[in-house]
Amino acid sequence: MLSAAGLPLFDLHRAVLLGSRCTRCGGLWFPQRALCPDCFTKGEVVEEALVRTGVVRASTVVRVRSALGHEAPYAWGSVELGGVDVFTRFAGAEPERFVPGLAVELAFETLHPTALGEFAIHVFRPL
Repeated sequence: MLSAAGLPLFDLHRAVLLGSRCTRCGGLWFPQRALCPDCFTKGEVVEEALVRTGVVRASTVVRVRSALGHEAPYAWGSVELGGVDVFTRFAGAEPERFVPGLAVELAFETLHPTALGEFAIHVFRPL
């Protein structure tokens, strides 16, 4: 799966999310960026694998089926991964369990089949 900038969101072979690090200011971003949004340099941004474990920063329980086929209820929110916030769906436990401060780890799931085929997505599960 690609970001809006056309860069990959993850590497399934290494099972990691891919962010961008600016070699000038040190900023780290997810998803990958073609240029640094802090100092606006292009060509000095390098791909960096993010850590696989983090902490729930915020979450909500969604009680309607998503357009992507996630059956309600499910949890959605933000995970802090080594200084980067990643917006994600949560899996592997009851949606109400994903509260701020919960330790989680990266996992991948196959999205429900679509007319374009099956797609992998990233999710976070409790440790």
